Amino acid sequence: AERGAATAIDPDTRARCTALAGRIRHSLGDLAAAQEALTESLRQTSPDTDGMSRVWLAALRAHQGRPDDALAMAEAALVDPSSIRHPFAVGHGHFARWFALGMLGRPAAGLAAIEAYLAGEHADHTAARFRPFALNMQAWMLRGVGELGAAAELNTAAAQAVDSAAVSEPEVHARLDLVDTALLAGDAGRAAELLSQVQLQPLDSGTMVWHQRERHGLLVARIALAGGDRAGAATAATQVCVSAAARGSTRHELVARLLVACAGVVSDTDTAGPAAVADLLAQLDRTSRMEAWRWTALAAQHLGVDRWWTLAQRQVDALAGAAGPHAPTLRAFAHRLLTTPQSPRYGDISG
Repeated sequence: AERGAATAIDPDTRARCTALAGRIRHSLGDLAAAQEALTESLRQTSPDTDGMSRVWLAALRAHQGRPDDALAMAEAALVDPSSIRHPFAVGHGHFARWFALGMLGRPAAGLAAIEAYLAGEHADHTAARFRPFALNMQAWMLRGVGELGAAAELNTAAAQAVDSAAVSEPEVHARLDLVDTALLAGDAGRAAELLSQVQLQPLDSGTMVWHQRERHGLLVARIALAGGDRAGAATAATQVCVSAAARGSTRHELVARLLVACAGVVSDTDTAGPAAVADLLAQLDRTSRMEAWRWTALAAQHLGVDRWWTLAQRQVDALAGAAGPHAPTLRAFAHRLLTTPQSPRYGDISG
């Protein structure tokens, strides 16, 4: 793709090759190079052919922790799907839009968008490929509003649907999602068992493997923290923090930094104080609004800052306002966790 961009004579071919190079860099975890290529391709294209660049830049912005930009990019591209000149990029555009809506704490809107997509007609070569991605996104949003049983069913269906999709990425995410659901259900033992069954690819051997590995590392840290292994939690979270920060994977970096702070096993000179953690929580509220209340409550529990319980409840209220018919389930789920902070399962609330 990069050779094509360097040797192409006509601007349209050069722009498309540059966009493809950016997407490949993103897939391999080189977010800085991906941003350079995708922004350049967008600069080179005309409005009637820039959809592919916008779609892939939207996906990058989501991983960079910029959901507002991701949503704007994806929606601009999807207004005219004919401008998206790649056989799978329309599906990528929908996925980026769903991801951004979830990050912005808009689960009802996200679920409605996914349901509309699944009810629509798609080319055979995209229907099988993107169905498991859509099911995983549904599961993520339902898990975010406390519908754990429905989320688990969708993830199981997604893992099974991958057989016809010729890609392993959604199967791995489905299995990681099931670990997440077990943690939220208060069963750290089951979560550890499920995580041991997840088979990760080598870092350079597949699409977005870096993202799967960051998720895996965060789950290792959360399971350790839930089981009282603070040293193990700090070690796993620190590893994710270092790689995510170097890569520019902001959302995962923030979560990892919070888990390190909650583990509380670093030296006194390195321990994040309340002001630093409060800044982390504010950033998580901007980049992970659907899960922000759980992160805030986790910090309140482990760091003993009472005002964060109140903040967590305010975050629940805000999320409930965007949860549509799922608001009662969310409120009941949050009530169980926020009113029993000393229960054994409370260490498993992070998402």
